[in-house]
Amino acid sequence: MDAVIRDPIRSSIWNPILRVFGRLGVTTDFVWTVATTTSSETFTIPCQDVGVFDANIYFFGLGDCLKVKSVENLGVVGWLTFARAFYGCSNMTSFVAGNTDTSGVTSLLAGFYVCSSLVSSDLSGMNTSNVTDMNQTFYNNTSLLTSNVTGWDTSSVVTMFRCWMGCSSLVDLIGVEDLNIEGLNGTGDLTDIFRSSGIPTARYDALLINWDAQNPLDGMSPDFG
Repeated sequence: MDAVIRDPIRSSIWNPILRVFGRLGVTTDFVWTVATTTSSETFTIPCQDVGVFDANIYFFGLGDCLKVKSVENLGVVGWLTFARAFYGCSNMTSFVAGNTDTSGVTSLLAGFYVCSSLVSSDLSGMNTSNVTDMNQTFYNNTSLLTSNVTGWDTSSVVTMFRCWMGCSSLVDLIGVEDLNIEGLNGTGDLTDIFRSSGIPTARYDALLINWDAQNPLDGMSPDFG
């Protein structure tokens, strides 16, 4: 079943699923599980050319955010930001980046904020080399058991404030041991990063060894528990 992706702010008029601004001439397929009024169905949603705009998914707790059940393939339309992308999608249970190009993304600010039903996420397909903001990216993902951030380049990130705070069910965070914190430029930029969360001891130890080998800003106080 095909559906057009619309702006959630105009939900009363456009009956949207979510907001995506695609670059002119770029098309792709997404695979989402979206709940209708009576059931949950899998939609393959073609991105439609809507003009030359910044590519952006932007729920921010609005529109049809509660209808998203899972993401199996993020799709390739030249994303430029992930700020508040799936904010408030509290019925989403799984997320796989899949076939995507996020090399132009600069912000993950509150990208998965309070996705409280999210159990697993595989974000290893995301290119984060230009990301500068990871403030509260996974804040209060209280059901999250496993997440994969293998290959994330965080050398340009300037804040990870409360990034994984409140992930109280977390069993494993694959790839976290390779995070680079040398770009953080304020003493509060690691504050509460893992507060009320947990990562396996082996990854915790490897992360600290990695950070010790770097040259981060003095005076930062990460919270691991």
